[in-house]
Amino acid sequence: MFKKNSLLQKVLLVLFGLCLAIVIIEIGLRLGGSTILHIQEYRNRQTIKKQGSYRIMCLGESTTQNQYPAYLEAILNQSNLNIKFSVIDKGVAGIRTTEILSNLETDLDAYQPDMVVAMMGINDDGKHMPYDSSAVSGSEPILKSFKIYKLAKLLWLRIVNKSKEMRSFALKSGKLKSQEPLNGVLGNQPKKPAEAGLPNNFEYSPTGYLYRDKERSAELEQLCKRNIELKPNDPGAYIQLGWFYDDRLKHSEAEELFKKAVKINPYQDAAYLQLGSFYRRRERFFEAEQALKKALAINPSNSDTLDELGLLYSHQKRFAEAEALFNKAVDLNPDSELFCGRLALIYSESGDTERFKLYTEKANRLRSGYYDLKTANNYHALKQILERRKIRLVCAQYPMQNIGPLEKIFAKETKDGIIFVDNEIVFKEAVTKDGYSEYFADMFGGNFGHCTNKGNELLAGNIAKAILQEVFNKP
Repeated sequence: MFKKNSLLQKVLLVLFGLCLAIVIIEIGLRLGGSTILHIQEYRNRQTIKKQGSYRIMCLGESTTQNQYPAYLEAILNQSNLNIKFSVIDKGVAGIRTTEILSNLETDLDAYQPDMVVAMMGINDDGKHMPYDSSAVSGSEPILKSFKIYKLAKLLWLRIVNKSKEMRSFALKSGKLKSQEPLNGVLGNQPKKPAEAGLPNNFEYSPTGYLYRDKERSAELEQLCKRNIELKPNDPGAYIQLGWFYDDRLKHSEAEELFKKAVKINPYQDAAYLQLGSFYRRRERFFEAEQALKKALAINPSNSDTLDELGLLYSHQKRFAEAEALFNKAVDLNPDSELFCGRLALIYSESGDTERFKLYTEKANRLRSGYYDLKTANNYHALKQILERRKIRLVCAQYPMQNIGPLEKIFAKETKDGIIFVDNEIVFKEAVTKDGYSEYFADMFGGNFGHCTNKGNELLAGNIAKAILQEVFNKP
C-alpha cells in the first residue's frame, strides 16, 4: 500500500512539474508578445499625439510589423507638402485577415486614421506563419488559444515550409518526381512509421522522422540505427540517419553514411543525389559535382538531380550550364513554376533582362492567379467599413507579386476610391540590378520574403509615391 502511494505521489509530482513548466512558458510567451506589442502601441500613441497630422494606419502581418511603416512616415514627411504625416503600425506577425477585420473597428476608433494601407493575406492559407483564429470564431478548442500551442504549430509549419526549399535532398527514391508530395522515408522504405520499424508518434521531416515533441533526439538516433540493423541492405535507412546527423552538425558521421548508401547500391541514382546534396550544403563543390553527375548519368530524367546540379552551377556563376539543366527540367515539368522561377533567377543574375521578364511572367502565371475566398471576402469587408467612415483605402501588393489577382478581388464598380500599389516591377528591377539579398532577408513567400532595411525603404517609397500622386496630386 505504501509503495503504491509512493508511486502515485511521484506520478503526481511529475505531472505537477510538467503543468507548472507549461504555465511558466505560456506566461513567458504572453509577456514577450505583450512587450513587443506594448512598445509598438507606445510608438503608435506617440504618433497620434501630433495634432493636425494626416494619419495613415498600416494593416498587415510580419511584413508590416516594425518593417516599412516607419520608412513610410519619414518619406512622406520629406515630400514638402506642408502636411504632417503620422503613420500607425498595426502589423501583427502571423495574423490572418479574419483577425485583422475583427480588430478593425476598435483600431479605427482608437486612431481615427484618414487612410488605411492594407498588405495582407499571406497567412490565410496557413502555409507560412499561421495565426490560429480560434479566439475569433469561438468554435475551436480552448487549447488552440494558448501561445505555447501556436508556437509549436508555427515551428512545425516552418519546418514544412523549409522542406520545400530542401526538396532536392529530401527524396524518397530516385524515381520521385519533383511535383510529388513528400511523405514516407528516403529510399524504398514504407510510407508509415510503424511499417518502417518506427513508432507511430514519429512524423517525417526533410531529414528523417522526428518525434512530434521534438525532444527525444537520443531515442530517435537509436531507432534509426535499429532500422539499419533491420534493413542493412536498404540505402534509404543510411540516408535517413545521415541527414539526422547532418542536422546535428555531425558532418563526418553523415558523410560516411551517405557513402555507405552509395556503396550498397552504386546503380541507384538516389544515393548519389543525396551525397551530392550533402556536399553542396558543405560547399564542397567539386565532390558535389562528381556525385551529382553520376546520379544524372544513371537517371538523366530525374528532375531533382537536374535541380540540385543547376543550383550548384548557379552558386558558382556557371550560368550557361545551370540554364541548360533548368531548361531540361522545364521540358520534363512544363507546369512547374519552380523551374521557371529558377530560370528567371539565372537570367536575373546573368543580366538577361528580356528572358528574366519572360520566365518571371511564366512562373507567375503558373502560380495561383486568385486569392482565397476568405481573403477576398475580408478585403471587401475592409472596403465597406472604411467607406462608411469615409476613410481612403490603399491596397498594396506584396513585393515581387503581380497586382492583377489583388485587383480582381474587386468588381469594376467596387474599385472606385481604392489606390492599388504595384510592388512587382520596382522590386524586380531592383533585384535584377543589385541581387536578391540586398532587398530580402529570407524567402518565406516563395519569390519574396521579409525585407531588409533597403527593401523596406524601397517598399515604403513606392507606397508613398502612389499616395502622393493619387491623393495629393504630387508627381
